[in-house]
Amino acid sequence: MSLFGKLPSDNMNTNKPCSIFFYDDWLSASPSTINLAKVLAQNGYIVTIYTVKSNYPRIEQLPTGIFVLYINPSISLKFSQIFYQNNLGLLVRVIELILFTFQILAHKIKQGFVGCKSEISIGIDSRGSILAFAESFFFKSNLVYFSLELRNQKNTKFDRIGRILERFIYKKMDCILIQDEARFRHLSEYHEYHHKQVFYIPNSVNSKSLTSGGNLSCNYFVEKFNLNRQEDHCLVIQAGMVNDDVFCSTLAYAFKSIKQKNVSLVFHERKKRQLDDPYIVSLRNINSQNLFLSLDPLPLEEIYKVFSSITIGLAFYKDIDANNSEIAKASGKLSGYLEYGKPVLMNDLQSLAELNNKYQFGIVIRDPSNSLEIEQALEKILNNYEFYSKNALDCFKEEFDFYTKTKPFINFLLNRLS
Repeated sequence: MSLFGKLPSDNMNTNKPCSIFFYDDWLSASPSTINLAKVLAQNGYIVTIYTVKSNYPRIEQLPTGIFVLYINPSISLKFSQIFYQNNLGLLVRVIELILFTFQILAHKIKQGFVGCKSEISIGIDSRGSILAFAESFFFKSNLVYFSLELRNQKNTKFDRIGRILERFIYKKMDCILIQDEARFRHLSEYHEYHHKQVFYIPNSVNSKSLTSGGNLSCNYFVEKFNLNRQEDHCLVIQAGMVNDDVFCSTLAYAFKSIKQKNVSLVFHERKKRQLDDPYIVSLRNINSQNLFLSLDPLPLEEIYKVFSSITIGLAFYKDIDANNSEIAKASGKLSGYLEYGKPVLMNDLQSLAELNNKYQFGIVIRDPSNSLEIEQALEKILNNYEFYSKNALDCFKEEFDFYTKTKPFINFLLNRLS
């Protein structure tokens, strides 16, 4: 186990402990989780985030009252291979969850949190909710389910058993946090239960709240890739995952054929990738003209550099499941673009198109492989940039300001659960 963050040593007994269980390895790519922890700390909670060790950047700068415990729950590779070879992969996951739980328990005993009655246990998605429920059982805490990723139903025997447990725990939650009504409908269908207490909180970067202040504008990508510094240079970026679920190959090919000479396309990864990665090599082979690959993710406190240094953002998602089809309020990259007034090109998913119809912060692309359609959209935005930029800022203020959107939830905690 390894620990990051700062605890208030003089008022441990007066603050209310809160646990956030993030049983995945991409905590640093989930600014909403960190922003939620900050809001809770500002309202008198000592927040511990339990998460899995990974190759993602660690979160080094945290306010007083928040710390992160990185846990390695993995059993030995040789041991796990034996189980997988005998179709006992589920047992490996169960053992790892148990190891994770025991390490959390050891930490809580060491920190003197045993017996606290006013604690909040927040579970991120299904596995996190199981851990939150276990803590609630032993420490009598209140339960919150925070949905970040929607799951698809699977029909294996083990998945059906797991779903029964998940649904039982879901019904025990005091409240649900999710991005919007459409995603809540899918979550309700998955659990076959319509929870009565739900709060809608968008997946919002709110990067200005993650920094220590100062000048948040920069020329990060211009300097990184030594790009054209002329005023009319158009820097277009797709931030986040770099794979075909977000049309990277298609977009690389489409931008290769764009006739405008002052356009550069950047794919910025959220997880470190190597140049010899086969998929990265394929992208370089597709487009060596105006495609630039940013494969070293930035720390969360520097994420503003990604969004403040560009001209136009891309938000493209393949309609492969509910998690993608209802992506508008769950797209971290979209909120990042909007926060800095950056117009957006997006594909024609209904959730994205509807949000854009309301605010007009960008242009919907019907065919991501159509270079001419993309080129015309870029030209239209650049010719009326202030219009789209203002609308982007308006959309962020109304739909994605994390601190405004969390107020009803915080009031619920302070008035109903304290």
